[in-house]
Parts: sequence; C-alpha cells; structure tokens
Amino acid sequence: MIIGIDPGFATIGYAFIAPSNNEPRIVDLGMIVTDKKKNFYDRLTEIEENLHQLLDRHLPSIKHIDCDAVVEKIFFMKNKKTAIEVAHARGVICNLFNKRGIRIFEYTPNEIKKAITGHGQSSKKEIQSMVIRLLNLKTPISQDDIADALAMTICHWFYQEKNWGSQPMKSFPNH
Repeated sequence: MIIGIDPGFATIGYAFIAPSNNEPRIVDLGMIVTDKKKNFYDRLTEIEENLHQLLDRHLPSIKHIDCDAVVEKIFFMKNKKTAIEVAHARGVICNLFNKRGIRIFEYTPNEIKKAITGHGQSSKKEIQSMVIRLLNLKTPISQDDIADALAMTICHWFYQEKNWGSQPMKSFPNH
C-alpha cells in the first residue's frame, strides 16, 4: 500500500493505492478539511484524528511493514503564516505515520512532476492528464489536493517499481 499526502492546514489531500497485477489500483481518495472555527491546536488534533481513522480503516494492524507514506516536501511558500501552519500539520502527519511503523518518503514537486510526465516543469493539467492515462480514469480528479496526493503515490510507485532509488526521510527511522 502507498499513501500519498498533500499536506496542508485547512485541507489535506490523501490517496491510498495498492499494486494489483503490477499496476497501481486506487483504494481511496479524499480530503481532510479542518474546521476554521477551531483554534490552531484543535485543528492539528483534527488532522491527526481523521488520518488515524483512515489508517485504521485501510490498515487495521498496528505495524505496517509493507506500507509507504509519501508526503510532499515543503520547499517554498510566499505566506510565512501558511508555511508555519503547513509545517506543523506535516509534523503531525509524519509523526503519526512513524508511530504506526509506516515508512515515510518525501519528494519535491519537481521530482513528482518529472516522475509522472518526464520533466520537472509540468503544469497541473499535464500531470492530471498523465495520471488519468496511467490509471485509466474516466474523469479527472476535481480537487487539486486530492490530485496532488494521487500523483505522489504514482511517483513513489514508479520509484519503487523502477528502482530509481528513493530513500525514506532522513529525520525518521526506516522501519
């Protein structure tokens, strides 16, 4: 199983895929949306609880040796407040994966684009088009956060299938 997370504070896109006959198969897609009326810490708790429920639904055992999580690497944000909120949310997400024994991998947006389309400067539309073809989807994914999470899972699947050499995040132990 590969879990893709497009980290955010207000919305977090997620995708779960599993290999089937050497092809990626979608297990679940969606978004975690935090309540804007709640305070900062309650929203972080909301992210953790929702993700915990998703993991319980799709990975009911305590340790998940054959499961990888892919979290987009934060590399640049114009709004410092948003960057700090996303960094906190990303920490909560990675901590939960680590506690559950799920290997954590990270890719930059350009690495994801290159894996999906062959070049690192692809537009969201080009990535979406390639994901639709790769997964034989009938319609595009309408939410960018979900589409990004799905693209991350496909990127990681390529790295694993083609042995391109992705390594788990250095700040978390490899289980």
